[in-house]
Amino acid sequence: VANTIAVKTVKSCREQGIRISVTVVDRNGIIQAQLRDTTAPPVSLGISEKKAYTAAMFNAKGSQLAGRANSPLQTLGAGLAFMAGSTPIQAAGRMYGAVGVSGAPDGKVDEGCAIAGVESVMDDLQMQ
Repeated sequence: VANTIAVKTVKSCREQGIRISVTVVDRNGIIQAQLRDTTAPPVSLGISEKKAYTAAMFNAKGSQLAGRANSPLQTLGAGLAFMAGSTPIQAAGRMYGAVGVSGAPDGKVDEGCAIAGVESVMDDLQMQ
């Protein structure tokens, strides 16, 4: 499922002419799948990981966490990224993990691609 989410996320952004990196983590923030589109900026890979980890730890979309960017949490150096570009993976009342995306000119575009990736497997997750 994680690989499918990653591939569909890259495809969603690619259809918009945007090359991104995507990281899918489990509910503990451990990487399950990670992809970088061929011409995505190399720095985007690490950023996507931080976005996914943050969404998993707070069970919230990155856009919902942006207000915490100036909080003391940001100074802890705990691999957190309080910015748009991630979404939790939730279905049937369970939180499975999260997806983080980086590379688009705007974090909301990153987040939209992450949501598209999750939506591509929603039927499978609902059955579990």
